[in-house]
Amino acid sequence: MVWDHSADGWEVFRFDRCATYALSNWEGSGFYGDNQTGGRATATFYGQGGRWLKNVPINAPPAGAESQDWSPVWSIRNCY
Repeated sequence: MVWDHSADGWEVFRFDRCATYALSNWEGSGFYGDNQTGGRATATFYGQGGRWLKNVPINAPPAGAESQDWSPVWSIRNCY
């Protein structure tokens, strides 16, 4: 869930299907949570050109507990 300044409200992003999702115009800091279950539930953040940035394991951190600078994140893969 992110604050959408243009709509003056929260917007929720759900990445349900196992895939790589491109992010467009995600800038600045915000929070995230990984509430997946199952054996393939590690999310991976990638930068420009597919450069690996970090892995986010299952349920760590609890939803909304971890801050992230989204400016260098160009895509997310929600499974491995």
